[in-house]
Amino acid sequence: MSVREGVSTVKVIFGGSGADRTAGMFVDEDVGFRVDIGSAEERELLEALRARLKANPPPAPPSESLLQRCLRGRKFDVEKAARAVSDYQELLKELGLDGDGGVLPGANASEDRLRAHARLGFMNITGGEDLHGRSLIWIRLARHDPKVYSALDVARLIAHSLDGLLSTNARAQTRGVLLMLDMTGASIGNMDFGIPRLVLTSVLPRLPVRVGHVVGVNPLLPFRVVFPIAQALMKPKMKARIRLVQVTSEAAPGALREFFDPAQLPPELGGTFPGHADPPQASNAPAVSRDASGCVPCGSGPANRRG
Repeated sequence: MSVREGVSTVKVIFGGSGADRTAGMFVDEDVGFRVDIGSAEERELLEALRARLKANPPPAPPSESLLQRCLRGRKFDVEKAARAVSDYQELLKELGLDGDGGVLPGANASEDRLRAHARLGFMNITGGEDLHGRSLIWIRLARHDPKVYSALDVARLIAHSLDGLLSTNARAQTRGVLLMLDMTGASIGNMDFGIPRLVLTSVLPRLPVRVGHVVGVNPLLPFRVVFPIAQALMKPKMKARIRLVQVTSEAAPGALREFFDPAQLPPELGGTFPGHADPPQASNAPAVSRDASGCVPCGSGPANRRG
């Protein structure tokens, strides 16, 4: 991966219309809620959302669960939630996902490939949360081989995993997630600038997920070189939400204390959260990511979650 590719990617993500798409996925630091989950007010808003969709139907009839995710993920704004329903369904179809833990019949994707990718431990939903109660999404770049898995494969895995989380975890629906891109132990050979280009401009903005922060841990040299260029293009809100942090395993809790209580971090980052056990690096054994909050961990099979 060259720095030139990185600069080109940065311009696509943070410049022009790409900036509007990317900025839209970030939530305000104050994640205060004006509607209680399951309240009469929420039920009224769900009825308003159904009425709105009757006037402008989405690609497929949405389930109650999907309506709830979109309404909560768009801060109970009915108009934004209605757009999110269509965006969400179209994204899953484009990625060949059936929204139920597998792939669509005839899709240009393999369910076995998706599961094998998940077992590598690249994408982990640990069950830990940041200081605002957002679910920690731990992405380990050292577990990615761009010669085996393309940017589209990664986009599919991320969408599949977040869809599973949002389908089962009301707290994640309302509070959102923190994305941690952990580059510890990675090399330039693990990098693919096509991944952030696709994920940040086309995948995350079309999922009904509220992103609090994106934190890059132990960034590789190309990231450190292009990050100042990216910051110069970022809108103020986005600039405050994307951070690079240099840590060691011993200093990790202190370095990440701005975002986490150490009790919510996995042991590999110096924390004590019990929900994650790391397999040996050389092993093809599944990463064990048990989600204490009840979400189905990435790579552990299809979620039994649709209503």
